[in-house]
Amino acid sequence: MVKNTRYRVRFHLGKGPHFGHWQITEHRADGTKHVQYFDPQVTQLWLFGAKLRNQRATAKKIHAGAHKKVCAWIEATNVWILSQPKLDTVFDSQRFQAIRFNPKIAPHWTDAQGGNLDGQSFDRLVTFGKGVFADGV
Repeated sequence: MVKNTRYRVRFHLGKGPHFGHWQITEHRADGTKHVQYFDPQVTQLWLFGAKLRNQRATAKKIHAGAHKKVCAWIEATNVWILSQPKLDTVFDSQRFQAIRFNPKIAPHWTDAQGGNLDGQSFDRLVTFGKGVFADGV
């Protein structure tokens, strides 16, 4: 890993071949970016040093009925990409807490009870299919 590299991870909903894939943008220390896409059905992401980000004003407009556009992502200091994870494994809901972002429902990141998680930091987040989960909560 390059020193001071940061990652932005989000679910890609734009039209095209990567619709419905995880998008990882690597922001390198030299100012360059590298973008990769991963199918959530065959890939699992582990995000370390993760923080939930949101452009609140944009999310509020979408919540009020405006067209959707990119306004939220997860920043991470490191990302592990696991191909062909055991997605058929029973997911331990006692260990993992679901985290969601849908500005049509709420203009912020939410937990299972609808609590506002904007700006929240986590040691590790894990994707499972299209979902994001906090590990060890």
